[in-house]
Amino acid sequence: MSTRISIIASTLVVTGGLAVGTIGTAAVANATREQDVTYVGLLADYGITVTDRAGAIENAYTMCAMFDEGYAVSEVMNELASSEGDFDTMYLANYVATAVTVYCPEHL
Repeated sequence: MSTRISIIASTLVVTGGLAVGTIGTAAVANATREQDVTYVGLLADYGITVTDRAGAIENAYTMCAMFDEGYAVSEVMNELASSEGDFDTMYLANYVATAVTVYCPEHL
């Protein structure tokens, strides 16, 4: 894979759900503060605790970039899981779906 997801474990804290760290670097042009607020709020609704807001938003950008490059949902989830460790599939699915819904809905 040309885009690798690497998690910085030091940014992770689990508090009643899945914690979110930092995945790579990518940019989603035209992302707004409103989108960022919506994204972090939706993650919280799914029980995903964000300890690094900027990192979580970067995660979403990277996932969108992977979809732009033609990666399948399963590949993005597998890459996230392999970098992050053993997380529940439902949490990973919610994390990826939330990123796509907010930042790159063209991939829905």
